[in-house]
Amino acid sequence: MPELPEAETIRRQLLRSVRGAVITETRVLHRRMTRNQPRRPSLRALTEGRRITDVGRHGKMVTLTLDPPATLLIRLGMSGQVLVCRDDAPPGDHTRVRFRLRGGEELRLDDMRMFGGVQAFPSADPAAIPPLAALGPDALGLDFTREHLAATLRKRTAPLIALLMNQSLVAGLGNIYANEACFAAGVHPLRRGGDLRRPDHAALHNAVRRVLAEAVRLRGTSMRDGLYRDLDGAPGDYQRRLRVYAREGEPCLRCRTPITRARHQGRSVFFCAKCQR
Repeated sequence: MPELPEAETIRRQLLRSVRGAVITETRVLHRRMTRNQPRRPSLRALTEGRRITDVGRHGKMVTLTLDPPATLLIRLGMSGQVLVCRDDAPPGDHTRVRFRLRGGEELRLDDMRMFGGVQAFPSADPAAIPPLAALGPDALGLDFTREHLAATLRKRTAPLIALLMNQSLVAGLGNIYANEACFAAGVHPLRRGGDLRRPDHAALHNAVRRVLAEAVRLRGTSMRDGLYRDLDGAPGDYQRRLRVYAREGEPCLRCRTPITRARHQGRSVFFCAKCQR
């Protein structure tokens, strides 16, 4: 967490609230949040005095396009929260980075666990930004086609769940939505990727797009830890629609078989043993 739907929710809200604003001051309250930023050019040099002209997203990453040309990249990590508030509001216990905006507002990144972070690059071209260039096609983008998915899985011996979460193959899926997409497609998440056939590719591609689109419409998923909140501090609503994730022992919504939880590389994998053979 957060995954593509949560990042897309934040992107849409930022587009409405900060596009056109000028960053007048950048303050980093914890150096870990800029651990991947080169010393030159610095984060301050690439952000202060620049206008936010657009807000984009690729996979789980949110991008702010700046003028003069630069890109501010926000990684939400596991517990990152983006806030827009008055610049005189006291910072929270987990506020890590503050961007003061002309007009009295402030864009903040709160991150309790600090797995997220920010980076700035002296270019507006995604191909020139290494973290973006390393990603596979966005799971809701035009480049993520059925043919791409089939080629990605062909001859792979790794479990399907691991391949779907590999951001260099397809960007945006994490454990929640990869589990949900596998259930929606009727394929077992621990099945070897190369064992899927053409009908499986079609079903899985459609399921990924359908699950993510529904989650975006419902503004993402907020689990019991309450770490994910949107720009207004409100939780998402997709947790009410989860079919398998975090439902171990509960009846399958299709066949009433208890949902099974397995472990793969330290992660929980949820599935219905009857519906997903």
